[in-house]
Amino acid sequence: MKLLFIVASITTAVLAAAGFAAAAVVGDQNWADDVEIYTENIQNYAHVLMDDSTTWWLTGPPDATQTDDFVGGWCANAPGEYIVMHWASPLVDLPGDDLVVRLFSGPAASAEVLASVDGVTYTSIGTLGGGTPLAYREEMFDFDERFAGDVSYVMLQRDANGPQTGVFFDALGSTVVPELIPGDANNDKRVDETDAQALARHWGEADAVWTMGDFDDDDFVGPADAAILAAHWGYGTSGAAAVAEPSTLFLIVPLLAMWFRRSGRFC
Repeated sequence: MKLLFIVASITTAVLAAAGFAAAAVVGDQNWADDVEIYTENIQNYAHVLMDDSTTWWLTGPPDATQTDDFVGGWCANAPGEYIVMHWASPLVDLPGDDLVVRLFSGPAASAEVLASVDGVTYTSIGTLGGGTPLAYREEMFDFDERFAGDVSYVMLQRDANGPQTGVFFDALGSTVVPELIPGDANNDKRVDETDAQALARHWGEADAVWTMGDFDDDDFVGPADAAILAAHWGYGTSGAAAVAEPSTLFLIVPLLAMWFRRSGRFC
């Protein structure tokens, strides 16, 4: 048994040295699988340039402390730097924050965070500011229905250059996946008129996400989602009823009727 443990430990070390990251999905978080592309001056805190054998610095769950150099980023004077991270299992747009970035930076640092579905078109989701050198922190970002699909790429792009603008990243991944209640579009632990309004507002839309009313995760807001909302109506409300209120029925019933007419399921 001890020999097997030693062999396993050696194997793990060899894989890490070869640039293979551990499984990216750990528990309820989805960490980046690989570095898609990076500029030539990306390095660790010891000024060792990153190469294809050390991209594991940025993949998988957090593994760096204040005393090691398992990070990747840019020093004070290295303009035009950027890193693109890739997820094999895309990041899903859910209620609340969707992306967490673990990093430390100089007090004058500034970097833009952009995300993409296809790795071609990128949309800004926020910025990273300055911090305390060698003090790790986590910054959160919300996709906020900006994307027609799930996010597979995140770009970290340098803005500020000069003294005290260095930024070093440890890990990027999903925020903790919330325990979602079927029909609860805004994740306030209630299924009520607010959720019905979200579903009605996005009725018939493709490339949909949970916050738009896509409760069955088929990327479309339609009758199946309305049925899920109706089945859980009143959850979390005082004196919760099993039947939707009239105001909600006025939102949902016409949509269902329109759907059935269009699909020819009744005359």
